[in-house]
Amino acid sequence: MNKVIKKYNSNMHRVFVYGTLKSGEPNNNVLQDRTRGTALLVGKAKTCLEYPLVIGTRYNIPFLLDAPGKGKRVIGELYDVDKKMLNTLDEFEDHPSWYTRSKIHVERMPDHESQIPSAVMKEEVCGYLLQQYKPYMFERAAVEEYRSRSSDYLSKEDRASIEDYNFKAETKYMDKTAGQNDDNSLVE
Repeated sequence: MNKVIKKYNSNMHRVFVYGTLKSGEPNNNVLQDRTRGTALLVGKAKTCLEYPLVIGTRYNIPFLLDAPGKGKRVIGELYDVDKKMLNTLDEFEDHPSWYTRSKIHVERMPDHESQIPSAVMKEEVCGYLLQQYKPYMFERAAVEEYRSRSSDYLSKEDRASIEDYNFKAETKYMDKTAGQNDDNSLVE
C-alpha cells in the first residue's frame, strides 16, 4: 500500500496544488471552469518531503521553493486534470519560465471531499515549484498549509489594476545564463 504509483488513467494527469488554486481559495475558479478543461478533486495530500512554502511579495503570493528536505511537509490538494486543463495550469503558473512543473511525491490524507476513491497512499504527481529564487526567500517562515484569508493575498486581477510592479523580479533570479542576480552576486 505504500508503493509509489507513477501512472494513472493515461488521459489524466495528477496535479498537487498548495496555494490559491485549492478549494475555497481565490483562484480555484480556474480548476472549476469547464471551458478550460476537466479537473476532478482527488482529495487532500501532504508532500512526502519537506519543502519551503513561503508567502512572498507585497501581494502575499504562496511560493513552493524547489528545495526538498527544507521547510515543512506541505498540505495541499490533488486533482486529476485532462491535457487541456494541464495546459491551462501551465499558462496560469507561467510554466516553464516562472514555475516549473516537476514530479514530487505526496501522501494522500483522509478526507470526505474526494471525487475519486483511491486506496493509494503515496503517489508521484506533478507540482509547480519555483526553482530559481533569491536567497532572502529562505528567511521567510515556511508554512505547512496556505490559506489566503490569513495572508491578505492580492489576486492577479487586482494586481493588474495597481501601479506597475514586477513581483517576479523581487523573488526570482531573472538572468539564468549568467548565474547572477541584478546586484551581481552569485546564484546560490
